Amino acid sequence: MPITIRPATTVREAKAAVSYDKRLLTSLWPDAEDRRWKWGKDNVGWATIPKTFPQLFRAMDHLSKGAPLSPTYLALWCYTRNNGFVRLTNHQEMAVASGFDGQRAVRTWQERMRKLRDLGFIETREAHGNEFGYVFLPNPHVVLINHFRNKTAPVLESDYNDFIARAMDVRAKDVETLLAPPPPPAPAPSATPAAPSAPRPLRRVKLGEVRAAVADTAKKP
Repeated sequence: MPITIRPATTVREAKAAVSYDKRLLTSLWPDAEDRRWKWGKDNVGWATIPKTFPQLFRAMDHLSKGAPLSPTYLALWCYTRNNGFVRLTNHQEMAVASGFDGQRAVRTWQERMRKLRDLGFIETREAHGNEFGYVFLPNPHVVLINHFRNKTAPVLESDYNDFIARAMDVRAKDVETLLAPPPPPAPAPSATPAAPSAPRPLRRVKLGEVRAAVADTAKKP
């Protein structure tokens, strides 16, 4: 059975862990701060990636028997500008970046691209006569979870569970939102009470009828 969502680490615990790791790192490697990689607006050339990639890649590769997809996907991700968009102008370069070489490098890369597209991990548009001119990478978390839920691809349950467990460990908000139970249905509106029936109209009684009724009453013992 798939694992259920469990409480994620709190923000306070996460900050405490980061602080502890920093102190431990400095004690083991005093010059680590000067030698480690840094990213940000002043340090270009880096790509941000989800911490779930190892688990996601394992599930992805199992969806394409004998033809791993993750190297091709990772190369695409590293060619984005952190916006999920790639302009492909050199297919040979992308094939080599994906780990392929030789005369069949581009053809093998194209086969992997088609499989990624069939699975929904990428979307493509033609350009300049090329099948793969522009590429969009949607949120891979959503793609994998939807495949597992809807049975649209044979995602292994063990791969899915490992992915969800890691996502919970790193407090992946998008995954937490997708796994949150749906809100309870709104209560049904109460039945509208029936409108009261209109009163019967009064009948005008003639004076003779009144006198006759009084007389009949007087005759009774």
